[in-house]
Amino acid sequence: MHVSPGQLDAEAYGVKSSLVDMTRWIEANMDASQMQDKTLRQGIEIAQARYWHIGDMYQGLGWEMLNWPVNADSIINGSDSKVALAALPAVEVNPPAPAVKASWVHKTGSTGGFGSYVAFVPEKNLGIVMLANKSYPNPARVEAAWRILEKLQ
Repeated sequence: MHVSPGQLDAEAYGVKSSLVDMTRWIEANMDASQMQDKTLRQGIEIAQARYWHIGDMYQGLGWEMLNWPVNADSIINGSDSKVALAALPAVEVNPPAPAVKASWVHKTGSTGGFGSYVAFVPEKNLGIVMLANKSYPNPARVEAAWRILEKLQ
């Protein structure tokens, strides 16, 4: 895709993708065992392993995970910048625990006025990718995703 110089020419942290790309990506993350490429499968498994435990949340490599079923308020309130940027006591999980299918796995992101949110529950084979051309507060994105996925169950 060719984009003229300006606000839309720089990818969000180096990524340009399509709806098809994002669908394949979230499907791969929900069930890495289906990946034929061993390196990609291992990368997904390593990223979703549980390395740190902070309250109800486990931290992977980029991913945050909460055991399913989970209370909506735990996810929504935990995504607020006041919590996400706070110094919270963390307990190392050593050795790291493997990914748990009964988990709410998620990640917020924003850059340059754009916002995104990805969440999925591997056990339910249910997930969502939200992309916005505005950087809405994390709790608003998380609550919208929760409400959508709740209706799809």
